[in-house]
Amino acid sequence: MDLLMYNGIIHTMDSQNTVAAAIGIKDGKIAFIGTDEEAERMECTNRVDLQGKCVLPGFTDSHIHTLTYAWYENCVKLHSCTSISEVKQRAEEFMEGRSFDGGKWIVGRGWNHHKFDRPDYLTKQDLDAISTEIPIAFLRVCGHVCAVNSKALELICQLPQAQPLMDDIHKDTGVLMENAARLFLQAIPKFQKKELKELISYAAQKLNACGITSIHSDDLTTLPTVSRYEMLDAYRELAAEGKLDVRVYSLCSFGGDELKQYVADGYRTGNGDSFFKIGPVKIVMDGSLGGKTAAVTEPYAGTEDECGVTYFTTEELTELVSYCRKNGLDVTVHTIGDRALEMAVEAISRSNQIHRATRRNGVLYVQIASEKAIARMAEENIQAFVQPVFAGSDMDFVESVVSHPQDKKLYAWKSMADAGVHVSGSASAPVEPFDVLQNIQYAVTREKLTGGPENGWIPEERLSVEEAVRLFTTEGAYASYEEDSKGSLECGKLADMTVLSQDIFAADVHSIKDIQIEETLVGGRSVYKRG
Repeated sequence: MDLLMYNGIIHTMDSQNTVAAAIGIKDGKIAFIGTDEEAERMECTNRVDLQGKCVLPGFTDSHIHTLTYAWYENCVKLHSCTSISEVKQRAEEFMEGRSFDGGKWIVGRGWNHHKFDRPDYLTKQDLDAISTEIPIAFLRVCGHVCAVNSKALELICQLPQAQPLMDDIHKDTGVLMENAARLFLQAIPKFQKKELKELISYAAQKLNACGITSIHSDDLTTLPTVSRYEMLDAYRELAAEGKLDVRVYSLCSFGGDELKQYVADGYRTGNGDSFFKIGPVKIVMDGSLGGKTAAVTEPYAGTEDECGVTYFTTEELTELVSYCRKNGLDVTVHTIGDRALEMAVEAISRSNQIHRATRRNGVLYVQIASEKAIARMAEENIQAFVQPVFAGSDMDFVESVVSHPQDKKLYAWKSMADAGVHVSGSASAPVEPFDVLQNIQYAVTREKLTGGPENGWIPEERLSVEEAVRLFTTEGAYASYEEDSKGSLECGKLADMTVLSQDIFAADVHSIKDIQIEETLVGGRSVYKRG
């Protein structure tokens, strides 16, 4: 045995919810689960006394934009801003001592007008007050709305990619919506592979510190790169060098001819090894609730005909899903509104019928649903990728913008799980921080971390601690076809583990966020230890 950890509370999360005291590791895999007495009789080169600490399977975040998270961490952070003047202050502080030669931009992310003292979008007039010489682009927290200054707007409008999106570019305000919101990424300097590897390594350190050992990451079209597959090569090189400290299931957001080329180049869901695998194709079906662009069945409250946007008809989506299925690729469809969800479920169902087989296709976010759609998701084995942390930021405004919210299934994690839908969890970073313990507390309490509402927002959708932990362990592994190799602590599985300062199942549910990550192990190797 290479490592024996004993005197702990080890929640294996196997099908019997076995709790053990000791765990042994050999050659990167779990070789023993049992009692302290059994562990004492075993030969081992390294013994560790857990001193009563809790051990869980390593956490999986099932939807993250790893590279943009790492990049935005070094840009202007706007998540906590409560006014436009505070946004300006953050930008000015960021500019101090920095050079913006060589076409550099000022980029930021995270502003949310619902938090502002005056709930209005940022505009180019606001950003021109910061600078008219340096291009500025500030992306809203949802990633579907971007405010730019006059210099940035000028550069963006010169891009060939901007011409088909002019309806979403509001030149008078400098507000860019939906597909136009990320056009600024086509105008900034391209990233080299060395920079990409540095960003991945930075992100992995932060992920490990939150107990995360596996991620489903959407990176391929998020940052401008020198070549089409530069990001995939960066991940592969780090893995080959033994420097990738998190296991990656890679999503692709290609469409049209780029998707056909991706298929022609041999990419298929599941290709790869235990550290880096090709995952599904991500298809964006609608927008966001914050921007009132999520596709809903009834007009938004206070409007006569605003029902959001869809980027495909049901027929077009069915054709796209079937194309992916025929070519060995799963799909994950971005569906925030209930209309988008119904269309996605119908398209996947039709594809299942055409190919007479179901795959592990999924829907991402699922913030508004119906009982009928949830039932069909279970029937068609359509999994859900949800973000409990979103409830904390959205509960104050969602019911005011959704028509007849009492008739809708809002952030319905419990309803989906009870119906038999496989539900896995994420924070969709950089939209929200990927602190898994905070995310679990949101799932269990549906209260803000600062407290309230009493008994939680829509309390019938609260999860048990076990259900919430499974969102980030067994279900995350299932989503990538890896339930036989990770997600629970069982002999023969990968020794990916998270050590907590106390037993999460015995803690007060309102203090789960305060539990410390003591250590994170990937393949039995320690990649993070609390100092």
